[in-house]
Formats: sequence, C-alpha cells, structure tokens
Amino acid sequence: MAMMTKEQERKQQERKKWGAVVKKARMRKGLSQEEMARAWGHTLSYVQKIEVGQKGNEDTCRDLLELLDEQRAPNGNGHGRKRARRSA
Repeated sequence: MAMMTKEQERKQQERKKWGAVVKKARMRKGLSQEEMARAWGHTLSYVQKIEVGQKGNEDTCRDLLELLDEQRAPNGNGHGRKRARRSA
C-alpha cells in the first residue's frame, strides 16, 4: 500500500471531522442514514462513506448540514428554518 502524503493525511482527517459533525446533526434530528440519503437525493452508501470520512469535503458536508437544518424530524423536533446560501 502506498504511503499518504501529508496533504492526503490532512484531507482525510478533515473528511473524518466533517463526517462526525454530519452524523451528530443527523442523529440529533432523529433521521436514519437512509432517510437523509433519500431527502438529499444520494445513495445510502454515499452518506455512510461521508459519515466515516471516506468521501465528501467541507462543501458537501455543509450542504448536508443545511439540508438537515431544513428537515423536520419524524418526531416533529426539527427547526424547519432555512439558511441563506453563501455567495461564491
């Protein structure tokens, strides 16, 4: 197996950090990974890989966090508010 460069290691750690943030937010909403994937329009597998830091980046995770902020949890505990989009 090839050794990772410092930049690759940094990116992997960043993905893991953001994945943990997404997972915590999803669980706080009371949503399953499958429910989140369906609402986002992606596969369950992709959501799982994001949460463990194998895929995604900061922008992907911010999009998911925004989606979670807009989703009402099945038990009615969601905030339901929308955030303003960041301008590029």
